[in-house]
Amino acid sequence: MSLVALMFTACSEDYPERTPSPVPSEDCIGVYFPNTNVSTIEVEASVSSVELTIARMDTTDAAVVSLKEIDISDVFTIPETVSFDAGQKEISITVNFDSLEYFEQYKLIIEVDESEINPYVVNDDGSTNFILNVTQSDWQPYATGTFQSGFFETELTQELMYSEILDRYKLPNVWVTGYDYDFEWDGSSKAIQPLGTLNSSGYYVIETGYEYGSYGMIYSATDPDTAYTYYYKSGSTEYFNLNMKFYVSAGSFGWYDERYVLEERY
Repeated sequence: MSLVALMFTACSEDYPERTPSPVPSEDCIGVYFPNTNVSTIEVEASVSSVELTIARMDTTDAAVVSLKEIDISDVFTIPETVSFDAGQKEISITVNFDSLEYFEQYKLIIEVDESEINPYVVNDDGSTNFILNVTQSDWQPYATGTFQSGFFETELTQELMYSEILDRYKLPNVWVTGYDYDFEWDGSSKAIQPLGTLNSSGYYVIETGYEYGSYGMIYSATDPDTAYTYYYKSGSTEYFNLNMKFYVSAGSFGWYDERYVLEERY
């Protein structure tokens, strides 16, 4: 008997008591923020609000859900409650903001009353709340044209943007939405100054937004030498030739010319 008791004690010490898993309340309607919501946005000065979608799992009855905001910078305003009609799965709320400083990121955390949350229905980051990041910029459309990608073998209509505050140009969403190509240029000379992380070879590296199988992100490295990366004009058409090496962690795909053909300035 003493040996059995000793073995039982040892097992108890090796395996501590397990913390019970969270259990949703019986009347929980499972409120969550769909992944279609954009969590990081950049807005112009004329924009003072964004729309977010809130959804629920149980749509049987009408329901009123309380919302709480964590806003350290005190620039956001959200409704205190959101009301679902019987049978309604999703509803939009307006997030207002003001007094933003240019190119400063502001963060808002929206919390839903715990009694309405199913802990097993979470956002992409594993949370049951929603985090919104907002940056105000002065980017304005500068020109329209075509972006010709030698590497991706595509040709798409592309807008060129300009920031007076930064004195910088960018090709927004040039390969993938959310991935821009920024550069400095005086508006007329041959020299283009690409922006990004300067590597040991003197090239400016950025992420393209494309994932290449198990090798992960494809990067582009621009050679800033005006023999390869430059602006020129032929007749009434303007060109930006951007000489880039594309690569992943495992190795390089080689050098390609990515070209922006500026067709009309606004």
